[in-house]
Amino acid sequence: MQNRAIVNSIIASIIVLGGVAEPAHCDTFRLSDGRVIVGTVVRGPQKVGDDTAWIVELGPGVMTQVFASQLQGKERGHVVASEDERAAIEHAMQLTTADELYTFAGQCRSNHPHLADALYRRILDLDPEDPKARAALNYKRDPITGQWIDRDFDMVERRGKIFEGGKWKFPEIVAIEKARREDRETVGRARKEIKMWHGLIMKNSADALTKMSQIDAPEAVGPLAEQLFGLNSQEIKSPIKMELIRLYFGLLVKIGTPGAVQSILQYSLDKNAEAPLRDACYRFLVQSEVNRRIAADFYQAKLRDKDPVIVNLAADGLAQMHPGNDVLLPLISALVTTYQGTIDTGSGTNANMQSGTFGVGGGKKTITLASKNDSVLGLLTQMTNENFQYDQNAWIAWYASRYGQPAGDLRRDE
Repeated sequence: MQNRAIVNSIIASIIVLGGVAEPAHCDTFRLSDGRVIVGTVVRGPQKVGDDTAWIVELGPGVMTQVFASQLQGKERGHVVASEDERAAIEHAMQLTTADELYTFAGQCRSNHPHLADALYRRILDLDPEDPKARAALNYKRDPITGQWIDRDFDMVERRGKIFEGGKWKFPEIVAIEKARREDRETVGRARKEIKMWHGLIMKNSADALTKMSQIDAPEAVGPLAEQLFGLNSQEIKSPIKMELIRLYFGLLVKIGTPGAVQSILQYSLDKNAEAPLRDACYRFLVQSEVNRRIAADFYQAKLRDKDPVIVNLAADGLAQMHPGNDVLLPLISALVTTYQGTIDTGSGTNANMQSGTFGVGGGKKTITLASKNDSVLGLLTQMTNENFQYDQNAWIAWYASRYGQPAGDLRRDE
């Protein structure tokens, strides 16, 4: 009944305001549920219990009471309607059909959203089942009862969602997203500090070196890895850069989080990594059974890489992880791999005898090349005490005689 009274007040405000030639005062009250009351304040604000109220004249002899607790906004007061808003309300009074009201409501949506809502509710007074007005007022049909329900009510009361960032989300998702934002901010601060200290260390700052050496926070893993790989990719490494590479690597080992483990694994496959540091990667990884298993799976997956250098480095790493016989088939498959390479076709005149055309000059040509992977063969012979060289068919036959026929053709497509 209370909601219906509010609707009637809104409609009355539109109708009555149009009938008042020159109202002494035009006030707008915006309710927290999105509705609006327009009229002339004749009394108030005044205390009514714990609340504040205004007496609003909607038209000659038509009064209503508005309470501050019903209003939206921090000030919980009223504002004087603008001339543009008054003109829009006066125009709305002239409209009588649902189509006219709907058209004008659409025009008011951007500049006078509260008036638009009032017009849509006026349409519902004429036809409570009007689907366009219901949709505009955020209603939908309940799939079970068939009744119109407010979408916000459905999201909050039935589904337990909250409105965040322009979308309805479950509180758990909001909490996760908030934690991720905070993590990004924390990582951003760590990145900024590490870059600053890195620059100072390059200028021989002992204090910055001391501060960098004390890093042990998990949020520093990403920024440390960025610095490590950035330095390692440089062809010329000065003594201070080599010192920093070892420092960043040591800090990742010290922190030891899953993220740090992934960075160390990636570094062990870096073509430019120092052999002593690569060996240090292996020693760190085998210290923990969990990390050893993670590393074994990682290296096994990398046996399928398109780059033969990575394939061989993966086999080297896998050899240090004490693998079981489950890696034999992936190793056989990786014995000979293909990759894309380029050759120089030289210069001179090229003739095509079939087409009868001639061309001058040469250049680079991309072709498919085969790579016999020594580290893969070395690990296979170490694990099996057999050596069929790079004959994958012989290896597969041996495997079938020992463990049973493997499913499918293990050789890679050339």
